[in-house]
Amino acid sequence: MSLEANKAAVKRYFAEALDGGRAEVLDEIMVPGCVAHFPGRDAPANRGAAARGSASSFVTTLHHLVAEEDLVVAHLTHVVTYKPGVVNDTRIGSVDVSEKTITWDAMAIFRFEGGMIAEEWVSRDELGQLLQAGAVTPVVRV
Repeated sequence: MSLEANKAAVKRYFAEALDGGRAEVLDEIMVPGCVAHFPGRDAPANRGAAARGSASSFVTTLHHLVAEEDLVVAHLTHVVTYKPGVVNDTRIGSVDVSEKTITWDAMAIFRFEGGMIAEEWVSRDELGQLLQAGAVTPVVRV
């Protein structure tokens, strides 16, 4: 596949699967067994689209897409408003995000095989998410 086709698949991942909540799109753009690597854990790549169900609003802004060889790198911002009664499990415990809007920046790298996403690496502002959720309190020193 071409670099432009790979970039188009990444755009579909965010616009249709995550923002649109259409998990079936993943079958069209990802190889079976595709794995997403997040800080501290690996997960099936479709986990993000499944988690979309806990959000009343999920909006991604793609700032940059850079493609080279079999990789596409995305610089993005997510803005998510969670439905009532939602508790997210994080690596530091359970956090009530019910009806909260959380914004974070992320970098994601997608590796392609045969024109489909085979692997994803994500680096995101997890501390910012936890601060907005109220799971941690900033220390202010004067």
